Amino acid sequence: MIPYRPSLPLKESYHALYKIYVLKHPDTDEIFYVGQTKNELSERLAGHIRQEGSNTQKIEYDKA
Repeated sequence: MIPYRPSLPLKESYHALYKIYVLKHPDTDEIFYVGQTKNELSERLAGHIRQEGSNTQKIEYDKA
């Protein structure tokens, strides 16, 4: 262990907490999307409902 000395520069660090989630077909329970977010899950779901993002394959599946 390196002892602390005032001459050593300190570096700021942080940990980002992500939530992993899946979107499943309501009738078959087939998983069709796996994602991650730092937001609340309800906020992220609202984003999926608004069709945000560039994943056109997922958007088309959502619409179907």
